[in-house]
Formats: sequence, structure tokens, C-alpha cells
Amino acid sequence: MINQKAAVDFVAEAASKAMYIKNNIFPDLFFGSELNQSFLTIDLDEDADLIVVQLEDDNYLHFKSIRLTAQRDDGSLYFIDKIISADVYPRWREFSVNLTELVRIDSPDLNVHSDFGNSYVCIKFARTRIRRFELRNREDMHSARIWSVAVSVGLNGRIHRVYRHKERIAAFKNCVNSALDRSDIDPASKSVLLDFIFECIATPLASNDAIERIHLAFGSSISKSIRSPINDIILSKYSLSITAHGISKPFKYWPIHEIHKYINECAHVMKYLDDSGVRAFLSYGGLLGFVRNGQVISHDDDLDISVVVPKGMLELSRTKIETQLSEIEYTVIERHEMHFIVGRKNSKGIDIFFCIEDDSGIGFYPSAGGGCLNSDIFPLSHCEWYGSLIALPKNPFNVVRNLYGDDWRIPDPGFGHINWVPKVE
Repeated sequence: MINQKAAVDFVAEAASKAMYIKNNIFPDLFFGSELNQSFLTIDLDEDADLIVVQLEDDNYLHFKSIRLTAQRDDGSLYFIDKIISADVYPRWREFSVNLTELVRIDSPDLNVHSDFGNSYVCIKFARTRIRRFELRNREDMHSARIWSVAVSVGLNGRIHRVYRHKERIAAFKNCVNSALDRSDIDPASKSVLLDFIFECIATPLASNDAIERIHLAFGSSISKSIRSPINDIILSKYSLSITAHGISKPFKYWPIHEIHKYINECAHVMKYLDDSGVRAFLSYGGLLGFVRNGQVISHDDDLDISVVVPKGMLELSRTKIETQLSEIEYTVIERHEMHFIVGRKNSKGIDIFFCIEDDSGIGFYPSAGGGCLNSDIFPLSHCEWYGSLIALPKNPFNVVRNLYGDDWRIPDPGFGHINWVPKVE
């Protein structure tokens, strides 16, 4: 089994070489995802009257538009804006755009969409000298749908392949693998770690399953230790990090006005709940940052509100709070036994945790200590934070110590509570 130092050293070296090779030798790969360019660009120099774009796996062929650059007899270049015909096979049942607009550079994004199975687009035009083919992909995590794309050109009925994205991906991986000469890494560990690196480069926002595979393969110590090189070398280029919630955009990459807006939304939710008779206050990572240095924690990515409910009243309180928040257009995004995540359209989610109050005090779940005295929480205090008035527990230092232990003053980007209550499906 690989040791921690060898894992960190290998990931740092492999991530650096993979990013260099990808950016300098294979810049066409993973086009459309997060920060990668949205266009696949293929330089050509041949006469053609036909372009075929197809997938080499059973997926949707879903992209935005195509641009063709041709060469006149005098050597000048121009965009083709008139074609004879174009169609997509098999046709997506809801797809009804005029595909003859497909290559017009002044057309809006068409979002060409096929159905499953042997998907391809065929474009026919008058014979000309093609110099460049550009395909604009989606620009989100679903851009990966098209990464088995192959492009062919034809003339007088004869067609030949000019590009295969799957072939380029395989060549990229082989190139990275060949650049790593490490005798201290067993082949199985090397393969798992490289797959993780490749996934973080290609689809970082969809790589949370890969994080879990690393955890299962090597344990929590190694999985946490390799976060730093992955964050610094790869994910920082996308303004992302591996956080306690998986891969996300932590506060250190947020513009200050977005932080102000988010905290204002949290303050609004707390004020509305308080006005509705629900005792709510800032807690967990937001409260920790507030008492530690008066700022949001740079490696955190959300804020948490705790609400106090009497013992035996959890279900009733949950329903009541959900109904109240719906009145200000907040809906539940995700439900767990002891908390849920709420949000509005085009806004960051807010975690709302339920604290159980009984004769012995107030219990927090999860927490390092289990609970606080009622006098640690009430009466609530209020303080301005990033321009908004927020509700705080009476003794925030005792609450933070209960939540995070005696070492709460020491930043720990890899910290995670271990006594989480299961998600409700």
C-alpha cells in the first residue's frame, strides 16, 4: 500500500505534468467544461462539400453551433454562412430549429440536440477549400457528453476522418503516464490516482464520486493529504477547491460583493424566522469564522443557520419552517435527518440545522461536544457582519468550542464532522 508522503509527492508531480501536457500539447481536450475553451478548433486544408459530426458512444449529441472557415481562390478567408442542407440523426423529439442556420455566425446559439444512438450531424455545402472547423460545446458539466466526438470531411461521396476526441484523450493519458517514472508507486495505486487527476482536469464539478473512490482506496489520511496539491495545481485554475462538501467554489474565490450579498440573504432568512417565532442564529463555519477573525473562512463555501426546536417537536417544526420559508420563495433543495438546505432561484443554498432543546440544554448535531447550556445561546445577540445585522448565540466562544473542540482556533481545511445524521432520500 502506498504511504502518505509518496502519495502526496506523486500527485503533485503527476498533476503538474498533466496540466502542462494538456495545456501545451492537447489544448483541444475537454472543450466546454468550466474554464476550458468552448470551441473545438480543427485546422484543415482540403477541398470538401460535406462535414459529418458524430459520436463514438451511445450518448446525446448536444452542442451549440458550428463555424466553418473557407478559403477563396485569392487566398482570403471567410466564414461559410450558406449551406445546402443540414440535419441531425436521430432527431431529438423536441428539436425543431432550422439547421440551415447552423453555420451562420450571426445566429443565436442553436443548441443542436440528438436522441440516443448513432448520433450525427451532416452538413452539405458547395465545394470549397475548408481551412478551419469549429464546434462550440455547452459550457457546463454536461459538456462531457460530446467528448467522444469524431469529425469527418467528404468530397464527391468520399468521406474520411480528420479528428477523434477519444483518440486524443487516450494519447494525453499515455503521454502523462510515460512522463512519470516512479518506482515507489505500485501500478494499482498509480492508476487510481491518475484517474482522479484526469477527472479533476476534465470535469472538476462532477468529480465528487472520484473523491469518494480515493477515500475508499487509500483511507481518510491519504485522501485528505492529497487535497492540497490537487487544489493548488489543478482546481485553483477553475477557482475551485476540494472542501468538506466536495469540489466547490470556496469563499476565497468569491468577489467581496457576492459575500456581502450571500450574508445579507442569510441575515434576511434569520430575521424572517425570528419574526415568525423561530429562534435562529448563525452557527457552524460562519460562526467559527466570525469569532476566529471576523471573516468568512476562506476554504469554506457556505453558511449555516441553527434553529432551536423543543424535544419531540422536530417533525412539526421542520414542516412549519419549510412552509414559512416558502412564503419568501425559499424551497428545500436537499433534506437530511437533522438539517436541510434551502435556496432561491439563482442563489447559493443555506444550510439550516435543527438544535434540540430539553431540560439538560441544547443539542447540536453534528458537533464535537454534543450540546450547550441554554444560557450559552439565549438571549441572542446581534452584530453587524459584512454590512448585515446577524443573530449570534449569547456566548459564541462556548458554542464554537462545543462544535469544533478545543483546537477551534487552528484552521483545518480538511476538517469534517464524523457524527453526521443520514440524508433523507
